[in-house]
Amino acid sequence: MKKKKIQYSMTAKERKEQRRAIEEKKNKGKGNAVTTNSVAQTVDNGAAAVAVQSKQKMWIPITCIVLALVIICVAVILLVIKPTRTSRYPHAIITLTDGRRLNLTIWEEDTPIAATNFIFLCKIGFFDGNLIYDVQKSNNYMRFGAYTDYNAEKTKYKDKNFVDGISRKIFNILDVDAAHKNNAASNKFGYRLRTDKREQGGYASRFTQKYAVSFNSNDSGDFVINMGENNTRFYDSSGTTSLNNMLSAFGAFEDAESQKILEELMKGETVSNTGLGNGVIGFKDPVRIRKIEIINEDEDKWDNFEFVSYMKKAYDGSSAFRTWYGA
Repeated sequence: MKKKKIQYSMTAKERKEQRRAIEEKKNKGKGNAVTTNSVAQTVDNGAAAVAVQSKQKMWIPITCIVLALVIICVAVILLVIKPTRTSRYPHAIITLTDGRRLNLTIWEEDTPIAATNFIFLCKIGFFDGNLIYDVQKSNNYMRFGAYTDYNAEKTKYKDKNFVDGISRKIFNILDVDAAHKNNAASNKFGYRLRTDKREQGGYASRFTQKYAVSFNSNDSGDFVINMGENNTRFYDSSGTTSLNNMLSAFGAFEDAESQKILEELMKGETVSNTGLGNGVIGFKDPVRIRKIEIINEDEDKWDNFEFVSYMKKAYDGSSAFRTWYGA
């Protein structure tokens, strides 16, 4: 049987061109898809980059805020540990056994020796438990110091436990004047306290000012509170020897509440012949100092303070281990 010849509507060349056209169309479609995917990927990458940049920009202010808070916290902690001085004068907060509190402004910068004596004694607890023992109503003053009871033998100077407990860091108790070292009545822990020179119009000469507190160089560790205006009626316990040339003012009770408490103490009931000498007037119900706290002190001075070395060089450069200072 004879095979029938197939008739084509297109020549071989035309069919080849048709197939090529179809292939190009397919390839073009694939290219568009690739291009679309690439664009989409580029858009996604750009969005991710923008998001990362946004996050980075957000962290900058957050980091700054955190650092600022850290700096503030550190500053607050440092202020608590080492407070900034509110003035050039330190203060002594004197708490009495009945809970009342007195605020004494200390003129340390103006009367460095007498003020240093007082602050040093406060820091070693010298006044803790001691009496306000000599209330002289007629002479307008009262005193406080070493006495722990109404007995001349009851003083911090002769309290072995107290003396042995003094920090060797703050007070070089071994480096003392040989003339007083072994004399319990006069060694005053092995040194002699001194006063500032009283120049005309100076702070040390303000002992006649009402509510002023003075160091009494006639009796180491004895402090006098003046309760009269322009008062010069200061006497020792026998009532015969003037203390005017022996007093060096180093501070004052300047606030109204402290002055009110002092006036109340002066009006309290008193007794005489207490054992501290003739003419001494004390309280029937003894008023004692519970503690004295120093605030607003000069940290640069007191952080590494050592008393004997300071007193050897203090003020006029002379030794602290001589007789009582002459005004």
